[in-house]
Amino acid sequence: MASSFPITWAVGQRQPVVRNYPVYSGETFSAGDLVYYDTSGVRLCGADPALILGIAMTGSADASSMHPQSLIPVAVLTADVLCVFSSATAPTLAAMLTAYGLVRTSAGLWRIDTSDTTNTRIDTVDYTPKSGVYGQEAWLARFKAANLQGDAVAS
Repeated sequence: MASSFPITWAVGQRQPVVRNYPVYSGETFSAGDLVYYDTSGVRLCGADPALILGIAMTGSADASSMHPQSLIPVAVLTADVLCVFSSATAPTLAAMLTAYGLVRTSAGLWRIDTSDTTNTRIDTVDYTPKSGVYGQEAWLARFKAANLQGDAVAS
């Protein structure tokens, strides 16, 4: 069964550091979107993002009301942060320890793309097979360090 919810990080695991960043001029994104840092602010990641700073904790439109300098909080991801993802396909044991791509749905949610094993951005680690653990079926995965701007590891 498919699931549909924003990316978050797993409870009881390493947590991302939240830092404030300016928004790139004219950029539009929502809370829960993956963003990257450009030379003058954060921007919405595109398809198969080569660079990922982290998860926007609020939308770009809220920057002026969030901070006197119009900064927004971003949960900066590192490769040791275990994230909780939804997907168009149900997670299975056979799909664990596999690298997959990411896709942004028309509803603005980032999900694991099990049809993409070429432009990989995450490595699956585990899953919750039943409703109730995280409220829905969920994939547990880590982002690849090579794509993370906030990761000091050269991979």
